[in-house]
Amino acid sequence: MNNIIRNTFFIVLVLGITGCGNFSPRGPNINNPNGKIEELKNNQNGLMTEIELLKNQLRISNSQLEKIQQGMLNIQSNNENSGVQIFSGQGGLIVAIIGFVCMTIVILHYRSKAKIYEKTSDILVEKIVESKDENLQNDIFLAVLGTKSEECLLNLVKKHKIIG
Repeated sequence: MNNIIRNTFFIVLVLGITGCGNFSPRGPNINNPNGKIEELKNNQNGLMTEIELLKNQLRISNSQLEKIQQGMLNIQSNNENSGVQIFSGQGGLIVAIIGFVCMTIVILHYRSKAKIYEKTSDILVEKIVESKDENLQNDIFLAVLGTKSEECLLNLVKKHKIIG
């Protein structure tokens, strides 16, 4: 008990010597009757202006975002079709690609066939010219007479006669 009284007395003595701090400041006199800090208000106004500018830019971006396509395929859920639109959206693009691939395959097929037929006709005309059989040559010319291949055969025969 004696120990508790001694500790209490020591605490009161220490607090009494140091005091409770300054409740009334003795520093500079602050003359601000309205309680407003102008420098902070100016900074706050500048920040609010910047925030408004950013909001306006976001509004513009959001209004134009619906019209932007992402990459080759426009995979978006809000497809709006207005007017006559052939090949609109991702379905039209896929149909166009498939059509292009099919046309390329058909063209390459017929081109290879044409090369084979050209080589075949060239070999046949060469053998006909080499045979020196006038009746065979006359029969072939009579067979193609009046057709679209008449001129082509004549040119091939001339070509092989000059070469041979």
